[in-house]
Amino acid sequence: MLPLPTISRSPRHWLIATACAIAAAASPAGAQMADFNSLTVPPGEGTLYIGNCYMEAQLTFTALGLGCDVEDAFAVFGPDETIAYTGSSTLTMAQVSGVDITAWGGRSFTLRSVGLAPGGGAFGFPTTVMFTGLLYDGGTVTQTVEVPGPDGTTFSGVLTPFTLSGFTNVRSVTVLASGDDPFVQLDNVSASVVPEPATVTLVALGLGVMLVIGRRRRFSL
Repeated sequence: MLPLPTISRSPRHWLIATACAIAAAASPAGAQMADFNSLTVPPGEGTLYIGNCYMEAQLTFTALGLGCDVEDAFAVFGPDETIAYTGSSTLTMAQVSGVDITAWGGRSFTLRSVGLAPGGGAFGFPTTVMFTGLLYDGGTVTQTVEVPGPDGTTFSGVLTPFTLSGFTNVRSVTVLASGDDPFVQLDNVSASVVPEPATVTLVALGLGVMLVIGRRRRFSL
């Protein structure tokens, strides 16, 4: 049997491979989606109230100015709430008109898009929503959108998707609603979170071990 080709094991080869792997590990993961489907309210049960600092898809949602011990910071409408129900579960501002979004462990993240629907009141009037991102290396980025208000006749909860621009490598994003109905529903929050530093360290250590082994061993039959 012919011998298999010897696999390159030069230090330069392994250094390049190590650098590429570490860079990949430190890059944002694929987009995660907080769709709040785990909070589905069965028919006949009206509205479910959720405690503050709710966590999903590696993100934490915190009602501004409220402690994590507040048990009714958010509301989730069921199908019986016909004036506000969008057809799926949403996280609705219940006490205050602002929400802070952060990644678990204080990691940086990219906020890509958010679905918004009005809170259920102020027929015919839109709600203004401002997104303010605190960049990890300093500075801020902002974007303002208008969420259409219900018309009072056909409204059964209309979710509008908004794509965000420039919210890359942020430490936090504040969602602040204003207007005659300063409360909105959030859904389909799409974000990419940078892996924990421990993940990058493990990748580096693993490849370091491979480098040592590769210098002492020939990969052949």
